[in-house]
Amino acid sequence: MNDIETSVNAAGAPPYLPCEGQWSVVSQTVRGSSHERSGLPNQDAIGHLNDMADGQPYTILVVSDGHGSSKYFRSDVGARLAVNVAISVMSDYIKSGEDTSSCSDGSISKKLCSAWKDAVADHVENNPLTQDELGTLVQKEGLSANELVEKEPVIAYGATVLAVAAVGTSTDLPATRGWRYSLCRSIWRHSSRAP
Repeated sequence: MNDIETSVNAAGAPPYLPCEGQWSVVSQTVRGSSHERSGLPNQDAIGHLNDMADGQPYTILVVSDGHGSSKYFRSDVGARLAVNVAISVMSDYIKSGEDTSSCSDGSISKKLCSAWKDAVADHVENNPLTQDELGTLVQKEGLSANELVEKEPVIAYGATVLAVAAVGTSTDLPATRGWRYSLCRSIWRHSSRAP
């Protein structure tokens, strides 16, 4: 997992990450102006992996947006875990050589959710919810929200994830180049809003 963790571009990292092979990934995530003013962390994460499977290069690009409500007080961690897990699950899938038609049954999504919940459980075990976190939750959302998160700590890590894999070189997949540009442009537009 360490190799994957280093591919995640944390806030403040250089926006250009050189990659092996013919695919290049340009990525950056920044903390929004409202989060800066309120002292909240960047709840977004982005990561990528370039690798080879059966002699073919592949690139996985993953973005995750941590949920913003008070009960998702560890969504920055949840987003980073989602990126790491999605890269791992998708890489394993590509290297397995399974036909891509098999993923239409939702099996990759199920594996990703299960692995993410396991990663969250490991994080909670090593970093238990604190009385400060739970006290702040009670102040902002009431005792019922606190009881819910104490019962299901995974809620505190809530995040949405989008993951895409391209197998082959950029010349093999001309349509993917357009998608890649649109996605990066959308991410840039989202993260560069004026304060």
